Amino acid sequence: MQQKKQKNQQVKLFQLQQKAYHIPVLNSHWVENFYDEIELLGFTIQDYFSLLRQAQGNIKEVLA
Repeated sequence: MQQKKQKNQQVKLFQLQQKAYHIPVLNSHWVENFYDEIELLGFTIQDYFSLLRQAQGNIKEVLA
């Protein structure tokens, strides 16, 4: 003789709407990461010579 439990259904007082959040794409650059590591850690995780391995065409980009 199992008795079924009856659920007490209540009417909601307020209608809830779910917000849709948009997460923007964050751009990062390897030079910014390099200087952030030096600023935050006091050293870089990558070697310092990785700055020199770039092609000559990117020098303007590094200096900007």
